[in-house]
Amino acid sequence: MKKFFILFLLAAMLPMAVFAQNAPAIGELEAALTASDANAAQNARMKLERIPGPEADQALLRALDKAQGNELAGIASALGNRNVTAAAEKLLPLVDSSNEIVAISAVTALGKLGDAKAVPALRNAQKNAVLAPHAIEALLRIAEASIEKAPETARDIYGAFLADSKSETYWAGIRGFLRFDTARVFPILEKCITGEDDAAANRAVSLLFDVNDSAFLAKISDLCASLPEARQLCVMDMFASKYIFSAKADGKIVPGVKKVLETAKDPAVLTAAVTALGQYGNASDLPVILKALEMNDAGVQRAAEAALVQLNVPNLPELLLGVLENSDSSVGLRISVIKMLTLRKAGDTAKIFRTLEKLNAESSDEGIRAAALQGMVAIAPTLEDPRATYFQLIRKAPNADVQKQILNAITNSWPTFEAIDLAVEIMRTMPEIRPNAGLAAVHMGNRLRNADVDQVVSVLKTVVREVQHDDVEKRANALLAELNKAAGFMHVWAFNGPYLKNDVKGAELHDIEFGPEKDGKIVPDSVEWTPLTRGQDGWIWRLESGIQTLDNGTAYLRTFVYSPIDQEALFYGGVDDGMKIWLNGEFLLTKYTSAPPSLGQCECGAKLRKGWNEVVLKITDAGGGWDFGLRLCTQKHEAIDGLKFKREK
Repeated sequence: MKKFFILFLLAAMLPMAVFAQNAPAIGELEAALTASDANAAQNARMKLERIPGPEADQALLRALDKAQGNELAGIASALGNRNVTAAAEKLLPLVDSSNEIVAISAVTALGKLGDAKAVPALRNAQKNAVLAPHAIEALLRIAEASIEKAPETARDIYGAFLADSKSETYWAGIRGFLRFDTARVFPILEKCITGEDDAAANRAVSLLFDVNDSAFLAKISDLCASLPEARQLCVMDMFASKYIFSAKADGKIVPGVKKVLETAKDPAVLTAAVTALGQYGNASDLPVILKALEMNDAGVQRAAEAALVQLNVPNLPELLLGVLENSDSSVGLRISVIKMLTLRKAGDTAKIFRTLEKLNAESSDEGIRAAALQGMVAIAPTLEDPRATYFQLIRKAPNADVQKQILNAITNSWPTFEAIDLAVEIMRTMPEIRPNAGLAAVHMGNRLRNADVDQVVSVLKTVVREVQHDDVEKRANALLAELNKAAGFMHVWAFNGPYLKNDVKGAELHDIEFGPEKDGKIVPDSVEWTPLTRGQDGWIWRLESGIQTLDNGTAYLRTFVYSPIDQEALFYGGVDDGMKIWLNGEFLLTKYTSAPPSLGQCECGAKLRKGWNEVVLKITDAGGGWDFGLRLCTQKHEAIDGLKFKREK
């Protein structure tokens, strides 16, 4: 063990020894720093700056006494970059150098060192137009470094910046105090926000993001109602911002926000105030937000709807129902509440439906009746018997236009096979909207095509046969033709694998037997099969998404195909890179390509027997994509009626 440790130590020390052997000596670099050759001096300084340790620091300090001109400026910068605190005393006189480059380097280095002793010299440098921006930046660095270890120094620097309200340093001073002594600048912020200078007011409002004092934020909120509209908007936007949270405002700003809502006229201000109230308010503020729902401005109404959700009132649906049932509630408020109730679909939806049904039947206002009907249509899928509910809504609708609207809503919000059956029933019993019902069945069939293509095909044939409308028949036949092209693609698989072998490429793997493959045959029950649930991309399966990302690997896939009769069929598909096919244990095809999968790459005849048939594939990858797709169809590439697929026996 001791021998091993010594060897390890020697190995660790070797790179350092090599570096020490090859690195230029610090003494040589120090001598070159003040050489007459400017390029040699610059190269020496750059190398010395990268060498760690106090020896290099001392070399740079000594050179500072000898160097001149640009190289003196470079050494000053290097000392600042290396944070050599002992350099501060030597850098101070250089601030007054007649060489501006040297003076700027000294000022910048002193800022990086963060030494408070440099403050008087830096303040004096502010009087020089060239040095001023560098001196201000250096003072800010020193102040920031002093906040924790020497707060009085930070107060002194930031306080001096506050002397001139017209300068940019004024705002730097305020920002600085907000870091550690916020009370010092609260009166300044308040004066700016309530003063006549719009630019100063806006800057002051932007700084409120850094304020953590909830009492001060509450005070600004309370003052807001007396401010000009543009300034009200700035304050309310700040409170509505996602960057100001209740941990800061603590709910104390709510009275001021509500005061703005009572007095403001500008929709933008009202929108921001409602949003803020939603973040900081509680259930007791519900009446204020409900009042905002009545305002004749879409933006304010949307903000109020969002605020209701943010308030997180536990019994909100019941409270909103009370608003609907209250005869004193305005038309606008009722319509907004209906939208809220039906969009959220929360609470007792059956009770909400009954309330809307009553409004639809009894209200004298056309807008309320229309909103109530739309609400019932939206809520119907949540009820015990959506089909019966929708059917009654259509039968009771006042005219064909409303019936068509309900059909469109069913198509968009409840696309199910149950809804398709309802559309077919309407198509057969309500001739005035038969084409619309047929079209609804076609649209929903298109959305459900991957769920049960046979059922969709059956519905489409019914529509073509019974609807007797040219446009609807055309759409149904177009979808039938599209489904016929896709019918028979096999989208239900289980897999076994993957299998890899060291240094064996894809083409060789394709002919090596793994897992269920024995002597050219398939013994499927000798291995376990896992459902393939990911990786489908149209007719193609991306096995790197569905199984595993790999190169030079292979896997087996299995499915079962039901045929209603004994019949001839065709396997028709494509692969990247290799495919083998077995049907009921009989080997049918081997194909190896290096191209992306395309239909027709893999094609072979098959004899389907009546009942369930087992299909096993071997799909091999040599790199790049690991993809395949396979269809069962007639010899003429037409769909075979009655085929079904499943993963298990």
